[in-house]
Amino acid sequence: MKGVGRDHDDRYRGWVITLCILTSCLFWFIFSLQETYTRVLNLPTEVTDVPDGMALTSLPPQEVQVQVVGEGVQLLRYYYNPPRISFRVNGGALDVQAAAREALGNVVLQSVSPRTVDITTGPTEWKRVRVQPRVELQLKSGHRVIPPIRIRPDSVTLVGARSILGDIRSWPTERRTLGGVDDSVTTMIPLQDSLTGLVSFDTREVAYFADVQEFTQAVRMVDVRVTGMPPGRQVSLDPSRVELTYQIPLSQFDLAQESEDLFLEVPWAAMRDDNSGMVFPSLRTPPYLYVLQPRWAPSSLRYYDVLADE
Repeated sequence: MKGVGRDHDDRYRGWVITLCILTSCLFWFIFSLQETYTRVLNLPTEVTDVPDGMALTSLPPQEVQVQVVGEGVQLLRYYYNPPRISFRVNGGALDVQAAAREALGNVVLQSVSPRTVDITTGPTEWKRVRVQPRVELQLKSGHRVIPPIRIRPDSVTLVGARSILGDIRSWPTERRTLGGVDDSVTTMIPLQDSLTGLVSFDTREVAYFADVQEFTQAVRMVDVRVTGMPPGRQVSLDPSRVELTYQIPLSQFDLAQESEDLFLEVPWAAMRDDNSGMVFPSLRTPPYLYVLQPRWAPSSLRYYDVLADE
């Protein structure tokens, strides 16, 4: 029983010592806050009272560094919740020290950096420019993007000073990388805000659409046709059908294999002006098919029986 009582006394003494230490720390903290200190603070800035019909062409520094003297409780409040220095546009150099003194209240302001700032303005203007998407699609093997990529809205209205907007021809989105893409993409992308405070725009983000499809290889026989041949002319091609190999979206495979609008053509003018007896056809693709990497054999053809002009 004596051992139990001794343990109880030891725990009691431990609690008393802990309470005394905590009380001492509290009183030290309270008295410390009442003492005077010299500290350097970084205060955020803002611009106010811009005249109607005018827009900023330059901005003050985002922060102003001040050295102040004050009680600890005041400086602690400014450290965690720094006051914002407001600059009122008046067309000339602005006194940073006066603006900082107004924002800080009762503490003593010893120094400020910078001492003055120049904030210039110009006539306000608006301008409509196209949106420039900056999206990188990392496609899975065998997949491709079928143009066009669509942006909605595809243009944006900018508002700012005439001197700022003058050279702007487009406005970019933020950079975005999408990996492992194997299907069509629909996503929202924010516009880049690179001129914050100088230029505003009527939308903050745009919709991005990209048609992504899986491609496959196709092989078929296609006709070779002479185009632009005037009446009364006849020509024979050797061969008149060739084997065409190409890449096509899976969704268009059957249509491409059956389409009569997919053929090779030889302009009649090329044969009229040729003396070699050989011509090189080109592929004619209908607008409803997206054909890639076409190749055919043979790549050149002989022709016969071209009738001369009378």
